[in-house]
Amino acid sequence: MWIAVIPPRCFALTYPSGDSAYMPTTLRLESLYSPDVAPEHTWYLARARPLSWVEAAWRPWGPDSIDVSAYHEPRIHIPTRGDNVTGQIVPTGVGTVFDGLFFSIRQPVLARRIECKSSAR
Repeated sequence: MWIAVIPPRCFALTYPSGDSAYMPTTLRLESLYSPDVAPEHTWYLARARPLSWVEAAWRPWGPDSIDVSAYHEPRIHIPTRGDNVTGQIVPTGVGTVFDGLFFSIRQPVLARRIECKSSAR
């Protein structure tokens, strides 16, 4: 039995709204399951820089996009077709009514496919 290893995919991220202090600027999406999320093996390992997103993971979302997230962070929804795409920052859980109103607006994120460097963190 052959197990296919898919090479990693890397992206540089920019946020047109300018509100990105805690958001990753690069992502490396691996083909290994994430050991930190969902024991059902539905999320894959993601490495984010800067390292503010610990235990980041990604999963397919529909036929043409992926979601990337980390514990207590919003999801980054990225289309998979194309080297320069526009995705969205999607809120996940909220704590108060104010948070729900404030974070219900989906912010754009620009994702540009880049060459993957070494996997060392």
